[in-house]
Amino acid sequence: MSGGHNLTIDEESGFMLIHAANTFKDDRQGKFRARSTKVLRINPGDPTKLILLADLNKGSHDGWITRYHGPDVQHKNKIIMLLANGYKHEFIEANLTEIFNNPKNGPIIYQLTDADGSFHLKKLSQLVTYENDDFGHQLSLSEDHRFIFFNDENEDQAPGPARQIVFDISKLKRPKELFQCFHIEESISHDSYVLGNYLFTGNYTSGLRVVDMSEIEGTMCLDGSLNEMAYIDTVPRLDSFSDVLTFEIISPDVTLQAHSGFSGVWGNYPYFKSGYVVMSDTCSGSMKTDTGLSPLGFP
Repeated sequence: MSGGHNLTIDEESGFMLIHAANTFKDDRQGKFRARSTKVLRINPGDPTKLILLADLNKGSHDGWITRYHGPDVQHKNKIIMLLANGYKHEFIEANLTEIFNNPKNGPIIYQLTDADGSFHLKKLSQLVTYENDDFGHQLSLSEDHRFIFFNDENEDQAPGPARQIVFDISKLKRPKELFQCFHIEESISHDSYVLGNYLFTGNYTSGLRVVDMSEIEGTMCLDGSLNEMAYIDTVPRLDSFSDVLTFEIISPDVTLQAHSGFSGVWGNYPYFKSGYVVMSDTCSGSMKTDTGLSPLGFP
């Protein structure tokens, strides 16, 4: 394996996914392409040696893996795996078309079972598409395992607000797109994570946005806008898609430009027991803030 984009793990079971594994550079377009998604398991006898269970032979950009405790009773306590498909690319060569000409851009749901001591991988469902699909990037799961919050990192929609695409997966074999709802500020969607009734979304130049999702089918989306409780804009000088920042590096002769599209908050992690949420920023490095009342203002 020659690299990957991200790693997803269920610490309880030891199942692990490597997304965009065997990444290679496509010199014709100057972009990196991903060949596969690897399914592995940590070897309890030697955690440094991973056990390769399956190679899906299709790219994914991110995902989620967990023991299921949602409303679909026939899958209770099973390990489920959700993939944000992504990589909707077009190629001409016949030997690459199957991998990269990917019209199925929506989330995929698998079940992993090993009750009899062996490994089984079963695809439960795959949403072929969703409205205005382009680049299915990342997803997170509601704590009751009924909803998926899905991001499309679509730079072609700019200028415009970032969006959340919400899927109802109460029937794992028949998921459905519930609604799409938009953030207040213009930016491109990136990574979102669920903590209780809040969705922490890192959206590049509009920063970290905190959405109240206590009523997913009610007040989460009102008149097409997400119910944002708080935000932190780490790059307030980049407010429109035409803005460009220039930084001096080492000397005035060496500079770095930050364009509005993919600058700002890239990822976030709200799960520390301390109550801090950590953000990574493409311009400013990493930073943290407290999820208590003082900086963010929500319980």
